[in-house]
Amino acid sequence: MMVWTCCKCIAKYTSRSHLSLHLLSHSSDADEIKQELSCEQCGCSLDFHSALYTKDVYHCADCEQVFLDKFVLELHLKIEHKDNMFPKSHWFVCKMCGHRLFMRLSDLRRHMQDYHCEFHFDVESCAVSRLQDITFPCEECKELCVLSKYCIKHQDCSKAMSTPAPSSESVCIKHSNLIPKCHSCQKCEESFDNCNNLWSHMFIKHENSDFVCNLCPSHSKVLVRYVHSAVRHMKKHHKLQLSIPKAHNYFRKKTVIHVNKKVNYKCPDCSAILLSYGGFTSHLDIHSGEKDHCCHICKKVFLRYRNLVCHIKAVHEKVRDHQCSVCGKAFADITNMKVHMRIHTGEKKYVCETCGASFVQWGSLNQHNLVHTAVNVVCSYCGNTYKNPKSLESHIRYAHTIRQKSICDVCGKEFKMKKRLKEHMAVHTTDRPFVCDMCPSAFKLKKHLQQHYKVHLKKD
Repeated sequence: MMVWTCCKCIAKYTSRSHLSLHLLSHSSDADEIKQELSCEQCGCSLDFHSALYTKDVYHCADCEQVFLDKFVLELHLKIEHKDNMFPKSHWFVCKMCGHRLFMRLSDLRRHMQDYHCEFHFDVESCAVSRLQDITFPCEECKELCVLSKYCIKHQDCSKAMSTPAPSSESVCIKHSNLIPKCHSCQKCEESFDNCNNLWSHMFIKHENSDFVCNLCPSHSKVLVRYVHSAVRHMKKHHKLQLSIPKAHNYFRKKTVIHVNKKVNYKCPDCSAILLSYGGFTSHLDIHSGEKDHCCHICKKVFLRYRNLVCHIKAVHEKVRDHQCSVCGKAFADITNMKVHMRIHTGEKKYVCETCGASFVQWGSLNQHNLVHTAVNVVCSYCGNTYKNPKSLESHIRYAHTIRQKSICDVCGKEFKMKKRLKEHMAVHTTDRPFVCDMCPSAFKLKKHLQQHYKVHLKKD
C-alpha cells in the first residue's frame, strides 16, 4: 500500500493531495492551496514522501489519515475526534516526562506535584488539541515519538536519564550531621539510620498520632498527620523521596470499609466515605491544615489551586457567570447553582437513614442527624442544653456575649447584624439598582427582584 508521510510530523495519508493540504498547516502562508511539485518544508519532490508499506496499516474512520501503530490511532481518535468518544473533554500532557495523558487539569497538577515537585507551571503549554502536541523528538536520535521522549531503540536511556528525588542513605547521613536526633522517634526512644525507617515506624507503631517534620527548623515545624502528606512535604520542601510502602499499605487497609460489597474508604477524622483511594487522600488534605495557595490580593490561603481561582473570580472580580433561570440569582460556580436549582425542582437527594427525612443539601442532613444522637451539649453560662452545637454557639453569641450593635446613622435604629443594617440603608435612598430583565420594574434590594421574577414565571 502506498502511503505519503509528512516530513514535519508523524501524519500519514493514502493520497498525495491530502498530504499537500496537510503540509499547508506547517506553512506560514496557508491562505491559498498551492499545487506545486516540490515540498515547501524540505524542498524535495512530494514523491519523496511516499513509501510502499506491505504490513498492516490502520485507517481513521473520521479522516483520511492512516497509522502504522494501533495505539497511535487510538490516541488520534481520543484527541482529534474526542467529540465522538469523549465529549466535552480536555486533554493535557506532562511536558517533563512526556508519556502520560490527563483528562482533568487537577490530575495533571497532582502529577506535577507528586512526581516533579512543580507547584506552578504553564497550563496552556500542557494543553493537547492534536497528535503533534504529544509528539516529541527522541532525545538521542531525534526520531519522532508519540507520548515518549525516547524511541524504541533508546527506551533504556529514559530509565538512565530519569532523576528521581534522592532517598539514599548518604543523604540521611548528612541530615544526621546537620540536625541532632533527626532520626529519633517522636513518640518513643527508638532511633533509626534514615528517614524511611523512621517515618514507617512512626506511622505503624504510633498510629492516630500527629507528628512534625523531622527536617524542618525548630521554629517552623510543620504538622504531619498522614502518610501521603509526609511524602509530599519531603519531596516539595526537602527534595527527598520517601519510600514507605509498608506504612502506605497499613494506612490503606485500616481505612477500608465495605459498602454494598464494594471497597470504600472511611475518613478517620469525619463521617465522609470516599469511593476511591485517590479521592480519599485528596479529602484528607482538608484535615491536614496545609494551605499552599495564597491570594495575591487579600493574602487568604487555600488548600487547592482551583479554590483560589474561584475565590479571586467570585470575591475580587465579582464575576457571576451562572444565573438561575427561575429566580435570576447568579453564582460564580456552576456547582453552587446546581445545588440551588434543587430548591425550585424540589429534589431532596439526601435522606436520613434513621427516620427517612429528606433534605436538599448535605449540610442540612448532617445537622438533622444530631437529632438522633443522645448526646446533648450544655451551655457553660446558664446550663441550657442543645442537641445541635450550632444552636449552642448561636445561643452564646446572642445571650451571653456583649456585642457591638449596628446603628443606622440616619434614623438611629439598632440592628443585631450588619447585614440587616445594610438592607435597611436602602430605605434612606431613592436608588433602585436591581432592574428586571423582563419589564421596567426596579427594586432597592436584590431579594425583592428575585421575588419579583416569580410573577413572570406564573404568567408563563
